[in-house]
Amino acid sequence: MKKITVIALIGIMLLSVAFIIKKPENNRTADEVLSEAKAKYDMQAYIIGEDPYTIDIDLYNEKDKDKVEKYLTENLTNGDLEKYTIKLYSEWNEIN
Repeated sequence: MKKITVIALIGIMLLSVAFIIKKPENNRTADEVLSEAKAKYDMQAYIIGEDPYTIDIDLYNEKDKDKVEKYLTENLTNGDLEKYTIKLYSEWNEIN
């Protein structure tokens, strides 16, 4: 009986650790994330396209490119990251 109790407790502890470690899924929409990014970074505008699925972002300062990409990667859902092609521009000239 003690073995079953110990095994059950170990199982519960392992499941608890797995849920704690798992990053919670972000429930914000792409528009909400981009609106926050616009307020945080020097973004002139953004467009979310549905046909084709693209996110076009125009930056005032080309130097913010890496920061914006990192922010989007960390804050958009995995589904949005897979769904949309993200393009960054400075004065609507594409940044490579």
